Amino acid sequence: MKTRIKLKVAEGGYALTLTPAQLDTFRWVVAFMQHVQAPDICLRLQVGQTREGLAELSAKLTAAEAGAPLRCGMDDLHTLHAALVVSWNQVLSEEAFYRRIGVFRENVIALAQGLVTAIAEAES
Repeated sequence: MKTRIKLKVAEGGYALTLTPAQLDTFRWVVAFMQHVQAPDICLRLQVGQTREGLAELSAKLTAAEAGAPLRCGMDDLHTLHAALVVSWNQVLSEEAFYRRIGVFRENVIALAQGLVTAIAEAES
């Protein structure tokens, strides 16, 4: 999976241009976190959103098209990054993680770092 993310500063936030694999991974981790068996307060701690907030972000990701700009505010970016980082330790084995999320843990962590790098470059 390509982990370098195209991100530009846009009016009111940022515009991400994602590959199909990147967009799918974001969709999968947000959906996964939305269904984690934890109270909303725990989700807010882990990803900065309640289940309702995750559902809204999930709808935005579902409507998005790979290769087209996806508008996100900092809250959305934080949730995407947090969902990537938190999801990898929610499933005990690599095999089970791959079956549930659809990618390997190392890809999820690399994509999270790619998001950090992209915003650092866009803001510099």
